[in-house]
Amino acid sequence: MSRVVRHEKKLPVAIEEKDAKFPIYVCACGLSKNFPFCDGSHDHAKDESDNGVYVYEGDKRVKL
Repeated sequence: MSRVVRHEKKLPVAIEEKDAKFPIYVCACGLSKNFPFCDGSHDHAKDESDNGVYVYEGDKRVKL
């Protein structure tokens, strides 16, 4: 079964724990190959328009 999931954020969410040395970055763009953790894939989404709808297939992006 196919699903369409809409992600509106282009950057990860930083989760900072009190005793942790570094924050944990959680993917908010939906493109990470290491989901739910950020792997930097949001770089592909940084030039998207805010009112556009995009479909990603591998490294290819199509604006609908």
